[in-house]
Amino acid sequence: MKSFTLLTISSLLILSSIGMFQEASASSNKICENEIIATGIFKNIKVVDGNSCTITGDTIIEKNLIVNGANDVIVDSSTPITIGGNIKIENSLGTILINNAEINGNVKLLNNLENDILINSNKIGKNLILKTNTVDDVFDTPSYLKIHIRENTIQGNVVLIDNVTDDDILLHSNTIGGDTILRDNTVQQNDILLYSNIVSGNVQLIKNNAFSLIDVVENTILGNVNLKANIVSDEYFIENNTIEGRLLFSHHENALVDFQFGNNLIGHDLKIIKNSLNRITVYSNDVKNNIVIQKNHSNSQFILENTSHEKFSIIKNTVNSDYTGSIGIYFNGNTSFDKIVIGKNVIESDLLCSDNTPKPIGKKNIVSGSKSDQCSDL
Repeated sequence: MKSFTLLTISSLLILSSIGMFQEASASSNKICENEIIATGIFKNIKVVDGNSCTITGDTIIEKNLIVNGANDVIVDSSTPITIGGNIKIENSLGTILINNAEINGNVKLLNNLENDILINSNKIGKNLILKTNTVDDVFDTPSYLKIHIRENTIQGNVVLIDNVTDDDILLHSNTIGGDTILRDNTVQQNDILLYSNIVSGNVQLIKNNAFSLIDVVENTILGNVNLKANIVSDEYFIENNTIEGRLLFSHHENALVDFQFGNNLIGHDLKIIKNSLNRITVYSNDVKNNIVIQKNHSNSQFILENTSHEKFSIIKNTVNSDYTGSIGIYFNGNTSFDKIVIGKNVIESDLLCSDNTPKPIGKKNIVSGSKSDQCSDL
């Protein structure tokens, strides 16, 4: 009886452990081949070799969604799709839509071709990375295909490097826990747009080429902002942002392009240096440290109603008159809690200054036109 009891208990334990193992292993790997997955629990889902895949409904992927060489990839549901690991999509040829998913790991899109990339309303636990994607249809020009990243919560970094689109690159209303980096991207028809994002880290826009505009508007950025050596054919707008760190705008070269920087709150320095542009307009900014506008080439500079809580410097700029009677530097209504220095500028037309506090100081300005009011002796 005793041996029977021990055997029975041992058997029950073995059967119980087998049952537990089968229950824990109930999910399996799935190859998605031109189908819609509307429900189920899967360990991994893979999409390969020219197939399309739509994942929707109450689908749970315990580990990863891996896509290589597919056509359309759609992750979209009215209730959040749960992905315990990563999404990696590469070498695909169709539309990529990731909407309303909760992804614990990274989202990486690499070397994809031809159609829209739309990443909307997701929670991403780590980084969002887009590299060397070409969102353009060479047989349908202009194709107006685009990269849109909207209303996501991303715990890590957002990185876009060396992508090509026909239409916009747009980041709108995202909450980003790390840095936002856009480098070496090309937009062939329209704009690069950063609107209404909250970024806990730094923002970098470096060596991007936008057919029309680069706009950075109504963002809250807790780190620094660096715009360097980008190319546009129309205008740069940096407006209505709150930036807790410093802002550097440098090394932009296009004598036909304007730069407008206005209504920003900057927690550290504002530096506009070594640019070659048509018109530089800096207006109504509140800068907690220094404002430095230095070594720029332009046809005119309008610097209006800014506040610097430390030093305000306009030095070593070259202003070439593009038409007779044009204003070189118009410096009006600015305030510094330290001092305002306007010095060593070369201005082919006029230097006009009024209603600034304190009165600007400086020397060695070469002015071909007139020097008026507060700048008459500079």
